[in-house]
Amino acid sequence: MLAVVPLVSLTDRQPARRIYLISSAFSALSCFGIALCDSLLPALGFRAVAGIALAGMYMPGLQAITHGADGTVRARIAAFYSSSFTIGASLSFLLGRVGTLLGWRSAFVVAGILSTAGVVMAR
Repeated sequence: MLAVVPLVSLTDRQPARRIYLISSAFSALSCFGIALCDSLLPALGFRAVAGIALAGMYMPGLQAITHGADGTVRARIAAFYSSSFTIGASLSFLLGRVGTLLGWRSAFVVAGILSTAGVVMAR
């Protein structure tokens, strides 16, 4: 929550796409970091990084994707993005199921791989 305001206001000075890509990379890093953690404190640090990354992905991502659109097209893009983001967040429960079947580390490895794929697609 604390990172939302600074990251969204940073889009006034930096391109929203750049903030989105950096935040996405930090999301992937945090997932792989948690998968490698063996103690609580580093895992909490990586979860904090994941939260900051999420703050830098949602609204800057929306700004980046609607930047060149106008009128009703912009509204449609915003609605599609918001619903897709919600569906993607809901899929985390499916990754939790993977974690119960294959071990908790595998859920974070899968999330890290998918985050990395998102960075590659957004480039």
